[in-house]
Amino acid sequence: MHIKKIIKGSIALAFTISLVSCSEDITLTPLAEDVPPTFAASVDGSSFVDTLTVDAYTTEVDYDFNDEDNTIIEQGTYEAVRILASDEASASSMAIVFPTDAVEGTYEFSDTQGYYLANYLVAGADGVTEANRATTGMLTLILHNQSSHYVEGYFAFETQENTITGGVFKTFYTVND
Repeated sequence: MHIKKIIKGSIALAFTISLVSCSEDITLTPLAEDVPPTFAASVDGSSFVDTLTVDAYTTEVDYDFNDEDNTIIEQGTYEAVRILASDEASASSMAIVFPTDAVEGTYEFSDTQGYYLANYLVAGADGVTEANRATTGMLTLILHNQSSHYVEGYFAFETQENTITGGVFKTFYTVND
């Protein structure tokens, strides 16, 4: 009986020490503003990084929520961060969109739309750009410093035409008035 009390006390002490040591404030330092942004993904197993340019900015976005019959049940606008990466070699681009006030966490892309959006845009042989919206997928924001306008995250999604995997980004974004 005495040994059980010692073990319970030791466990409680170890737990308390771990809580105290984890309660310190940790300051995360994002990339310096002069470091170029990072954006990479695979599209159907092929790399999406050849001659990449990245533009990240805030914008007003129209949204709609649809039910399973694709009937709009809510719509409006919201302020969003849009990260647009263009691969000049393949004449394609990718856009990731999320609310400016989004916090760290994991969010779903879906074909019923909403606040978290992803698109894969491909220029067709006729020169017309075809937008392939995400029908399913996930976005994980691992850091979103809203005061310095810096964001890091991972993503993967599927469209009716393509599968995008291994997506990663780190970038500052411009706040538009």
